[in-house]
Amino acid sequence: MIGNGKLLTNAHCVEYQTQVKVKRRGDDTKYVAKVLARGVDCDIALLAVESEQFWEGAEPLQLGHLPHLQETVTVVGYPLGGDTISVTKGVVSRIEVTSYAHGSSDLLGIQIDAAINPGNSGGPAFNDRGECIGVAFQVYRSEEAENIGYVIPTTVVTHFLSDYERNQKYTGFPSLGVLLQKLENPALRECLKVPCSQGVLVRRVEPTSDANRVLKEGDVIVSFDNVKVGCEGTVPFRSNEVNIGYEDMGNQQVLKFNGTSIRNIHHLAHLIDSCTGKYMVFEFEDNYLVVLEMEAAVGSSSQVLQDYGIPCERSQDLLQPYVECNVEEGQSIVDGDFGDSPVSNLEIGVDGILWA
Repeated sequence: MIGNGKLLTNAHCVEYQTQVKVKRRGDDTKYVAKVLARGVDCDIALLAVESEQFWEGAEPLQLGHLPHLQETVTVVGYPLGGDTISVTKGVVSRIEVTSYAHGSSDLLGIQIDAAINPGNSGGPAFNDRGECIGVAFQVYRSEEAENIGYVIPTTVVTHFLSDYERNQKYTGFPSLGVLLQKLENPALRECLKVPCSQGVLVRRVEPTSDANRVLKEGDVIVSFDNVKVGCEGTVPFRSNEVNIGYEDMGNQQVLKFNGTSIRNIHHLAHLIDSCTGKYMVFEFEDNYLVVLEMEAAVGSSSQVLQDYGIPCERSQDLLQPYVECNVEEGQSIVDGDFGDSPVSNLEIGVDGILWA
């Protein structure tokens, strides 16, 4: 249920339909649904139910963002039929362009290890925050592989819905209308005078496509909407977070920020808030150094909080104005007395806090 009297399911669930009926979980009453649009290429169908009784007490699902690898995912449906709902859980294993079996198309897909079986089709997949991250639609079956299921991500679902709202029908995903060749071979790039290891060669342009007005055979596409195109035809999937390279650190005490010794966490928050330089330099134990670009870190904060389900940036007490303590620079605070810290450096081991 996505609201406004509409439902989402898979296109293959309503293929060759003459009449579609739906029912609520735990209710035997069946209601007639009308198929408003069916996208064969993306395997999504949009249904409408006019009965007000069907929608009583219903809350539409909230579409979430594209998940990250290893993020928890829960799939809901009716595998192999049955009258009671089934819930399976797993993690996101892979996100890449996937072959959609129903439409023989290639679109972005989410691979998960949660069990998906016939009857799960058209059911929602949730993240651990209760947001719908996509629609379950197919599974890979082989003697050499197990637990490989696929979910249509919300990026594809949103395109489908936006297309329908804009045109009052589904018109499909666009095609550039060109044939391309990779430029991975350095001799080929040198022959074509491509100065860098990026770009793809245009082999042919369809005469009826819009691309025919701006591209011709022999052109090299090095970027698209200011997004660089690699020599293998790839584009950046996700830009890294500003803290890349610091993933392995843990259980480290912050000693200094931009050269100033830290007295407590309130003091650290105050120093960060009043920072006006280009970089934020954190000094940890054992000379571990973390440098973040100030503007990029501030700009990424809201996205990081959302991606990892962190409710707020700091606790309420850290929102209060910081009151300077009467501790002179160079006193015992530099020698190991870190104010409100409940544990000294010696009580923290590499595997975590050792004291009980």
